[in-house]
Amino acid sequence: MSFLNITNPKERDEIVAKYLATVQRLKQRNMNERARDFLTHEAIEQSLEPVTRTTEASTNAITKELLPIKEGIEKMNANLMQNIQHVPTVKQVHEEVKHTQINAFQKISKQSSAKDIDPYFGIIENEKGDYQMGNTLVQITTDDNIIVNGEEVNGTTGLWSLIMFKKPREDTYSEKDLEQYQRLVDVTNVMSFPNNLRKNSHVKGTYKWKKIFQKFGNAHHEGNGIKFLPSDIKGLHTKLAYLLGEFQAGNTSATRNEIVSISDELFRRKNISQSEYRRINDFLQQ
Repeated sequence: MSFLNITNPKERDEIVAKYLATVQRLKQRNMNERARDFLTHEAIEQSLEPVTRTTEASTNAITKELLPIKEGIEKMNANLMQNIQHVPTVKQVHEEVKHTQINAFQKISKQSSAKDIDPYFGIIENEKGDYQMGNTLVQITTDDNIIVNGEEVNGTTGLWSLIMFKKPREDTYSEKDLEQYQRLVDVTNVMSFPNNLRKNSHVKGTYKWKKIFQKFGNAHHEGNGIKFLPSDIKGLHTKLAYLLGEFQAGNTSATRNEIVSISDELFRRKNISQSEYRRINDFLQQ
């Protein structure tokens, strides 16, 4: 240090004393500042202790209250996800509705005695599970209407009575119902293609054949009884093909007159030519 080079002892001692005093003051001031900082920090902690203590208590209380809510929300979310996973598809809904709804056909089939149900001229459920009348598939809508070849028929109680029962009571159906039933009979060819035919079946001896079908406007009276013809061209052609096959198979006496009636009707309505009409008659003479 520079004061060590001072030769005057008295002057040197004074300088040393001042230096040491200065160092002592700096140390003391530093210690005072640290003490002040410590006291200030301790005071702050003491002043904030109630707030900290209150905040901690509040936090614990709030946490305690919110915990059940949190658990409830987690449980709800879990249930919601489970429900979403089990939401049925549109196809599944349709299938369920299809199997739970009961239409008029099913209702009548279940609630009525089998001996009262018409086995020949009504609607049946075939081996494929489709609804059929005669040789034609039909559809039944959710409101019990009947669709055949794209045409929808109003499924009234009276019409279903005419379709499903052997002997539908006259007080259960109207003239309009009878007209609708005739349309179904014609378009489905059910008179030419009865359901559930057996060797001992007597379809022409049934109540419907004698009492209901004779009311239809397309009945042709011939020698030994009433013969019924389809009213539409397609039905006439279908029945003609069926009868010509029967005639060729040897059933000539039972089919000849009907073949003549149908060919006459088709020729009258200009749906077959004169040469076609002649060929049919020539075929009958063989």
